[in-house]
Amino acid sequence: MRRASRGRRLQLGIAAAVLAASILAVWAYLRPAPASAPGPIAANHYIDSVICSNCHGAIAESFRKTGMGRSFSRILPQNALENFTSAKPFYHRASDTYFSMIQRGGETFQRRWQIGFDGKETNLEE
Repeated sequence: MRRASRGRRLQLGIAAAVLAASILAVWAYLRPAPASAPGPIAANHYIDSVICSNCHGAIAESFRKTGMGRSFSRILPQNALENFTSAKPFYHRASDTYFSMIQRGGETFQRRWQIGFDGKETNLEE
């Protein structure tokens, strides 16, 4: 008789442990995630490539020799290659998209748009 009660107690103990583990798992799964305040978001802007080249000199020198590396520079009145007020937009046939450069408030922007079904500009980005 003693063996039967010892076996029964063992079964009850195992069942209680499984039940407790199940309850704990369900609680951990269903509890809300702790709220955390988002950190500060850095402003989006380009930095002078000279800053990068201080640590990454070989990469900067190699990049400077590529077409893209030669195309990046700040547009200033003395180095502007086009007249932004009378320039014709560039049409990219593969994407059916128009591009133009505009100046506003002393700053230069690239403007991109498509022509919608109604004949008006759509998907405009500056």
